[in-house]
Amino acid sequence: MRRTATTSLEAFYGTPAQYMQDREKQVMAAFTSHDVTYTRQQLVDVAELPINSITGRVRSLLDKNALVVRGEIKCQTTGKYRELLGLPEKQQ
Repeated sequence: MRRTATTSLEAFYGTPAQYMQDREKQVMAAFTSHDVTYTRQQLVDVAELPINSITGRVRSLLDKNALVVRGEIKCQTTGKYRELLGLPEKQQ
């Protein structure tokens, strides 16, 4: 592997998890309390972002442990199960 590629990977993995991009902050703003859960599709309406922006930001936030999967709900339209996303439970 070239040194540039290695350095880029080190920089990526060395980025603090607390750092959030503007779109990630916009998604996080939808979660006003620990009781609030949304599917990705519901976040489209709440955060007023297109689904392709939501899915990428949610994946990133899940990787940073800023969001967690808190259950499932059956979609009324498709009959498929969708993940419910929410803030992590408070540590005691």
